[in-house]
Amino acid sequence: MPFLIRYSTDAAPGSTYTILELSPGPTEVDYPEAREYNIRTTQDHNIVIQRPIKDSRVRKWLWKNYRSNIIGYNSLWTALVALESRQRDIDGKNPVIQIWENETGEGGFDETTDQLAPDLSGYTNIEWVQVKFLQVTRKSRSGGGPVKYDESVVEFVIADASWENF
Repeated sequence: MPFLIRYSTDAAPGSTYTILELSPGPTEVDYPEAREYNIRTTQDHNIVIQRPIKDSRVRKWLWKNYRSNIIGYNSLWTALVALESRQRDIDGKNPVIQIWENETGEGGFDETTDQLAPDLSGYTNIEWVQVKFLQVTRKSRSGGGPVKYDESVVEFVIADASWENF
């Protein structure tokens, strides 16, 4: 199943979208714990659980040990760099993009609007999650020879005020 990104291709958000399926997809993800909370104990030893209104924890998609000559990797990486929120802002585009993935079964990014199987051709029932790509980076392996990247990382945060899967 896919990792998908949907983003506006013009300055007016929501008028024209492009959908990108990540191929090759990330080799692993780094999502935080399912629930964000703080437990406090009052002076009279009662427990108070505090939960934030918005989830600001960083999530990551990682590609490990990729060579630059793997088919599709360089073009995918160029597209991901262009989707970084700062770059989109510089380009006059909305820095918020949307993601959906049902590869990992984690993170709450696999919802559909009708609880049926996802429509992966017309994308009619996919519940997109608004995010900002904070940083798109990769580190090449030292030692000579063909270029190989130890780790390529896309870091993002949830930018969707109505998102409640945390």
